Amino acid sequence: MTTVIEALIQVAAQEDAIAYRKLRALPAMVDLCKPTTIDAIVSEYDPAPSGYYNCFFTATIKNDVRIFQKAAELHDQLVEDLKNFIADGDFTTECLFQPLPTVLGQKSKEFGGNVMGVTDLQHDGVIFTAIAIVKTKDQEAFAYPKLKAWGNAVCDYARTIENGLLDWIYMNYADKSQNPLASYGPENVKKLKDAAAKYDPEQVFQKLCPGGFKISKA
Repeated sequence: MTTVIEALIQVAAQEDAIAYRKLRALPAMVDLCKPTTIDAIVSEYDPAPSGYYNCFFTATIKNDVRIFQKAAELHDQLVEDLKNFIADGDFTTECLFQPLPTVLGQKSKEFGGNVMGVTDLQHDGVIFTAIAIVKTKDQEAFAYPKLKAWGNAVCDYARTIENGLLDWIYMNYADKSQNPLASYGPENVKKLKDAAAKYDPEQVFQKLCPGGFKISKA
């Protein structure tokens, strides 16, 4: 079953925020909007549940409906491929879009900035994330290359549109084949490498800690 989920976050705790009124007016099967905490939100909506194999791929794209439509079209094909391979239907896919407006970078700069590179964004973007969640290792081996191909195809299409594909990559959703730290820009990469050299001269975190993205490889 295909469902559309809107995740509306209002950190000022205004239950009837003007910016969301048109979205809240759309017909819904379930409305879970309520005053809550960030911790509770994370617990309620977990895109990567335990006990399953989770495949992710992400890119930052222009806020352009044509790219959204292409991503959704390719997502439908992935679903059909997984349905044919996973007979019991025990899998989940997500075609996720999260806004990344330039105002975030502007506000960050006002407070001193950070090393994530969002202050360098020149265009309003959207974080696109392709997700597949499956039960077995064999299913992951089948799903992963297809999910990666989906993500790359969206990127290829976005490149055909002016400023359609932005350089910035959100680390939390990135695939192991991606290089999110490098997307922060050369100046920020240098700052991170300088900090690593100062506080971890023996490269314990670069060489002895498994997993994760390493600044030494950015």
